[in-house]
Amino acid sequence: HSTVSKRQWPEKIPAGQTGNFSERRNRIMLPKITMTIFTLLLLVSQYLSPSPANEALNGTWKAIRFEAGGYETGDVGNEIELIIVDNQFTFIRKTGTESGTFTTEENRIDFAVTEGPFAGKHRKALYQIKNNKLFLTIATKNEYPKKMSTAADHTNVKYTYVKMK
Repeated sequence: HSTVSKRQWPEKIPAGQTGNFSERRNRIMLPKITMTIFTLLLLVSQYLSPSPANEALNGTWKAIRFEAGGYETGDVGNEIELIIVDNQFTFIRKTGTESGTFTTEENRIDFAVTEGPFAGKHRKALYQIKNNKLFLTIATKNEYPKKMSTAADHTNVKYTYVKMK
């Protein structure tokens, strides 16, 4: 028979040592816990705060032009509106509404549609903001447009929006 002995902690602190086990543990763990909490807060704040690109996109945009197949349709009145708040969007048209979230990378934008006729799909686009106008070229296929145009050989549609607020 072999016997297993339990490790016993001394009741008294040995001579020359200060503090007890709990104090030593707290001294070691407190900086680790503090750093972990700081890192989590930093990650959450970066996720929740809009990127600089998204800040420029934030607002209510009214479409003033629409182009398809290389042809401009001219003034679209107040028929089309795009509302962007942080990483969420809503397209409002006479024919219906679609909304969801989006991500940006350089001049690309990926709309992940969660409500509306394109729910469950991604709409990929190129965008440019210039002189308080948003130029948005959306691909009708699930790939980013190669350029901002809608020439006759492309299947892209292009909107020109003006920022309302």
